[in-house]
Amino acid sequence: MNKINDPNATRTKIVATIGPACRNKETLRAMVRAGMDVARINLSHGTHSEHTRDIATIREIAAEEGTPVAIMVDLQGPKLRIGKIDPEPLVLEQGARVTLSSSPNAVDAVPLPHPELISGVHPGDRLLLDDGEIELRVEEKGPDRLVCRVIAGGPLYSHKGIAAPGGASLVTALTEKDKTDVHFALKERVDYLALSFVRSAADIVALRKLVEKIAGDAGAVGIVAKIEKKEALDNFDEILE
Repeated sequence: MNKINDPNATRTKIVATIGPACRNKETLRAMVRAGMDVARINLSHGTHSEHTRDIATIREIAAEEGTPVAIMVDLQGPKLRIGKIDPEPLVLEQGARVTLSSSPNAVDAVPLPHPELISGVHPGDRLLLDDGEIELRVEEKGPDRLVCRVIAGGPLYSHKGIAAPGGASLVTALTEKDKTDVHFALKERVDYLALSFVRSAADIVALRKLVEKIAGDAGAVGIVAKIEKKEALDNFDEILE
């Protein structure tokens, strides 16, 4: 029977992230038996040696269980984060003004070790921190600082993520760390590469060209485009194509 017409074939796949809590053989075997189709290796955490052991263990268990389990490496991408808050948390009240600065000598400012973000945004732009829990609006801009109004406040802790939705594309989706991690992933013969913070089809093309340069075959690995930016939604059709 054609698999597409097979009522017993599953079209929804279960992706499970592998980490310290589940990298032992007993737990991994239980995950495979419970229906894990894809093991996600998150390269935002851990070391290559740890991931190599995890991949080998998953493949060993999948072979013993007679169940195919794909390996997907999730590239970290250009995750921007604020610096250390001391003392923390810094409670941002709605309507208050707050300064973000890339200068290590700044006083009474949230450390922002990303001068490219400061240069890329303008008064009126929105900034989202801590995965959108806190929202700021840029009111003033200097060479190394942004003065913002708090639109949605809350407690801000060290090293939380920061993004400028709808603003200029400030960094490439494929960082130098990602390029090193692609070499690692292809050496491990993984099935999929997940590209974080995709903005346009050009980001996918850049990854395919890198794969081809390393492996000699752009189709050697599947690519998953992670849709998590406004630009990606705006350019969804061309990314899908």
